Amino acid sequence: MESSAITLHSSIPVEPKDSSEPQKEITVKKSVPQQTLTADQKEALAKFRKGLPIFRSKGDILAHVKKNPITIISGDTGSGKSTQLPQYLYEAGLHHDRIIGITQPRRVAALTLAQRVALEVCLMRV
Repeated sequence: MESSAITLHSSIPVEPKDSSEPQKEITVKKSVPQQTLTADQKEALAKFRKGLPIFRSKGDILAHVKKNPITIISGDTGSGKSTQLPQYLYEAGLHHDRIIGITQPRRVAALTLAQRVALEVCLMRV
């Protein structure tokens, strides 16, 4: 896989949200297919994840996100931004007091991405 740069952009200051504003809650109820991996398959998936360009920037990304209220990350297609980043943030415990948001241009792409991330997370835990 080609080396591609991951760019961290300065955070954008935002005004705190008015606490009197009603919160919307979105619930997605889609089950992830139950699958199990052999030890070799699990190792191959872990090796694939570590081979993505974003893996080399994981520490820098997590440090930047912890220091800034908003972080915009850009990188080449296939660098792992959309599939790995939410997992890194979740594994680092940054989902407790923040929202992890990954944008996609179309609803189908967003759903497909969500299913892929859920599948990876479930498979790596088994």
